[in-house]
Amino acid sequence: MIAQGRILKSNFVIWVLLAIVFTAHAQNYLWPTTASRHLSSSFCEYRPAHYHSAIDIKTWNREGYPVFAIDDGEIYRIRISPFGYGKVLYLKLKDGHYAVYAHLKKFVPKIERAVFRQQLKKMRYSIDWYPKNWPVKRGELLAYTGQTGIGVPHLHFEIRDSLQHPLNPLAFYKGEIKDTIAPILQELLVIPLTAQSTVNGSHLPRIIPLIKDKNHHYRLQDSLSASGTIGLALRSYDLADGVYNKFTYYQTHLFWDGKEVFNVSYDTLDFAKTLLADVEIYYPFKSLLHKRFRKLFIEPFNTLPFYHRSPGNGYLHMAGTNHRFRLVVRDFFGNTSVIQSKIRCEFVAAPKIRFVKKTEGNVFLKITVPSNVHQIAFRSSADGKTWHAVDYFEVMANAFLPLGYHSYVIKAQLKDTNATELQLTLRRSQGAVQICRIPLNDSCAVPKFARVNIGKRFVLLADGFKCCQNFGITARLQSGEFALPADVQKEHCEIVLPPPVVQSDSVRLNLTDFDSTFFRTAFAFDALFPCKEQTFSFYKGRLRLRSQAQTVYDTLLFTLQKNDLFLPVNRIPILSAAYVFDWYPQIFRKSAELIVRVDSVPVYWRQVGICRSDSHGKISFIGGKTDSIRGTVSARIKTLGDFIVAADTSAPEVEILQPPANAIIKKSFIIRFHLVDSLSGIDSDRDIRIFVDNKQLIPEWDPERHVVIARPYWELKSGPHTLNIIVADRVGNRTQKSVKFYIGTREPE
Repeated sequence: MIAQGRILKSNFVIWVLLAIVFTAHAQNYLWPTTASRHLSSSFCEYRPAHYHSAIDIKTWNREGYPVFAIDDGEIYRIRISPFGYGKVLYLKLKDGHYAVYAHLKKFVPKIERAVFRQQLKKMRYSIDWYPKNWPVKRGELLAYTGQTGIGVPHLHFEIRDSLQHPLNPLAFYKGEIKDTIAPILQELLVIPLTAQSTVNGSHLPRIIPLIKDKNHHYRLQDSLSASGTIGLALRSYDLADGVYNKFTYYQTHLFWDGKEVFNVSYDTLDFAKTLLADVEIYYPFKSLLHKRFRKLFIEPFNTLPFYHRSPGNGYLHMAGTNHRFRLVVRDFFGNTSVIQSKIRCEFVAAPKIRFVKKTEGNVFLKITVPSNVHQIAFRSSADGKTWHAVDYFEVMANAFLPLGYHSYVIKAQLKDTNATELQLTLRRSQGAVQICRIPLNDSCAVPKFARVNIGKRFVLLADGFKCCQNFGITARLQSGEFALPADVQKEHCEIVLPPPVVQSDSVRLNLTDFDSTFFRTAFAFDALFPCKEQTFSFYKGRLRLRSQAQTVYDTLLFTLQKNDLFLPVNRIPILSAAYVFDWYPQIFRKSAELIVRVDSVPVYWRQVGICRSDSHGKISFIGGKTDSIRGTVSARIKTLGDFIVAADTSAPEVEILQPPANAIIKKSFIIRFHLVDSLSGIDSDRDIRIFVDNKQLIPEWDPERHVVIARPYWELKSGPHTLNIIVADRVGNRTQKSVKFYIGTREPE
């Protein structure tokens, strides 16, 4: 043990020394541009299906600021694409790290010439080139800021370690950014994590707004109670001095009854795991409410490198008493915001009313309550608004029951003989309180239930519930019967079908009041399971869904409806019904295959593809493979949704902006045209071909601004010339346009 302790102590000393050396060297990097020392995005901000692997340096919506080598090194890689990073340069620094500069407008002339030679070899704009022996010096001018690829003008700047894992660049520039503003905390999301868990009496997630007090301390706007196992998620943002941009926070600590149970810091990123960005957030609310909550608990399939593992991984267990939590949120510069609050423990086991009978001024009832209830009280009301305490009631019989329940037969004397409702209040030994309302009339008014899919279980909801809470609720499946709890809060009722119940493909649910059944419902569903390959066939094989063993992270329930009356926004040929999946939004780990059969195709098969539609009738093209013999089209999908088969019969739209037809221009000029495709889109710059006098040019395509430019790389002689442009979309629709122009003077032909 002593030797082991010495080894651990020695390793700790080495780690501290390395950290000191790393920090000292980190402060020695040169700031990469003269554009500004302000940010527009921070490290590890959420992006759809990935993380932001850099800091974005503001260029004030302008291009052309110088970009420098932050230290001695060599040019390791140059990549150019119409998408993503646009024009990007990678430096390998002398310490083994990499610096990455993206969205550049252009490189310095000697790099531009070398890049153009590579483009000429491939005869295309997009290249991925690894130069050899191209050293650079610290402070050497390399390029100029721009907006190529995705986004407005800015400099995307990364620092990566020797394994190409992005590091938080702010660790190397602590003194460069001014930030004295603490993170802004907006809302707390409380999520029931099991079928038995509740939050404020409900099995559904609950959003609680946060109110700011003094010294960056926050409190909950609403009271909070829970039972079972719950998880928290936070919606927030950070600010910095001198800019209005919103950033992500850097670090979070969660304490439960004084013990740390969750700790996250955004210091490094693994590109192989960046798809887990949609797992770290609570994706259903991002999809449904357009709100991003970052989870404060770690699910078993979440292997992101941000976490300092703590006991329980952030899962909070309500252990029969009230609990306190403390949430500490920091930005990279130490500005801190804090939430402190308590969560009251709710009753896990609901009381059951076995019998109710009103006789003149008395009520006789038989109730079953949890054994740890130590106080019972009653109130009565004739209108549901004015309540009178029941001062006298007597226990006529009582008995202990299995599973922690106690049965009572009670006679209660009412002050108001016209009372139509009784309120039962139960207090447990730990201080938790539960209030139940019991109608005293003979009728049960049960509204229709709404079925809510929350991923791996269904919750049946009903408001205006007028029946008492003694329901013997059963879900009848082909495999048998299961007793389920019914939670009634005032007039709101929730019935949960937990995962053990939903293993079949249909549910029959009966609600009984005493001995009579007063409500029945039935519905069908399907389920995707992790670690299982599955094939589903719907509507006599017109639609099939094939999942891989790794398609879903967790059990995912869904239903499917067919809509034969789908009307798109644009005049696009629709070749199938719309297939509408009802599900709790979740990103797949691995794609699934969707296969749709169509009856007839009055267009070319190459023009056909699967599309995703939204609630407004707008469709976006996914594409896929067509099989004209079987009459099917198939595509890989990363989520469920609403799908339809459509055809793209419209060719790309090309408008030549420069040179105009029959124009007389100088020898040095730029070809420019506007390019738009309405549905399937342009796949790559290979599908854009530009010729002057039958000699091909290299198109520089900006798909965000729908502009293509090109420059002749040889000297054009005086006289007439012909510009010819050919563009094809993803399904092969082609547009060809030509103009004649003149260099120098217009001479007769």
